[in-house]
Amino acid sequence: MNFRDLADGLESGLISVLENGHNTVKLNKRVRGRVSRMDALIAEYQAKILKKAPEKNPGDHENMLLYYRSKLETELKVGSIILDVESECTSCGAHLYAVLIDEHNISYIDSTHYWELAEASPDKYEYEPHIEELGYCEAIKIIKARKLKTNIKIETGELVFVNSFENPELYGFNDDRDYTGPGTGTLLGRDRLMQHLGKKNVGYGQMTNMDVTIYSNGFEVLIGADISEKIYDDKRYFHENHFKMDKYKAYALEMEIKEMERFQEMLLSNEFVRQGNMSLSVWRWMCADKSILRSVGEHVPANRREGISVNVAPGTWSVEHYYDFPYRSNLIYSRLMLKKGIK
Repeated sequence: MNFRDLADGLESGLISVLENGHNTVKLNKRVRGRVSRMDALIAEYQAKILKKAPEKNPGDHENMLLYYRSKLETELKVGSIILDVESECTSCGAHLYAVLIDEHNISYIDSTHYWELAEASPDKYEYEPHIEELGYCEAIKIIKARKLKTNIKIETGELVFVNSFENPELYGFNDDRDYTGPGTGTLLGRDRLMQHLGKKNVGYGQMTNMDVTIYSNGFEVLIGADISEKIYDDKRYFHENHFKMDKYKAYALEMEIKEMERFQEMLLSNEFVRQGNMSLSVWRWMCADKSILRSVGEHVPANRREGISVNVAPGTWSVEHYYDFPYRSNLIYSRLMLKKGIK
């Protein structure tokens, strides 16, 4: 099997990719893209040879033609690294090799782990990894749970939400030597930051540049979408235009309206009250008890343009963040729930 055969096998399904929980660019697209680039370069040097284009050294065009052909035609061995450029897992941040395990399977493996195994083998350049050695994405437990979760303590019951806190003491990175790992561009990095801040009794959820609305009933707080106007605007638009809309777009809008209606009913039945709206220009929300902010000299919002204060039951609260996994509702991004009150 050569590289062109590999591309065909991936597209036809004759060759499978063992992702091991990793999330990265689909391998068949990367491999087919490499084949297309090699074909284009082969055609380019064939044309140069036919036109007898100038060369720096005699035979340069022929050598380049042979080089690119060999990239596509050389037989791949078991253990071969399919692409010399690593891909990054957006879940754990690992830099991945795609390795040929057998004629029907390719597997992702952390490149650092690969070379550790290769170094321990009799000949690292002839190393052939086995499936049981490959390992899984470090974020696999988070992926299966489909949420990020931590706990925080709210001592006074005055819970303050802001886009982002500013005082470095509130983050305390220098106090936690265990805080290492990938950045917040990865799922694992977001979870590690959430756990680190949870130790400081600071709630956190990574978002995008967007607006969120805070709802509370005193024992539960939701960070979600503001549907107060959108639900009526969408209903009116659907009523007036559904008969002339594309049927798939009409169906999608109808389902979106029904989801907003379910969300609205849930808010009413559980006595949630809208606390305010917040813009997330720093792509996150954060919260903490007002006493914590005062203890480190963090600015306490004076009005709703600076932040939102919510009165809740004092105690230990769980913080669940769903934005990476919008499976419960596309309208609820995060949820805080009282676990144990203070007597």
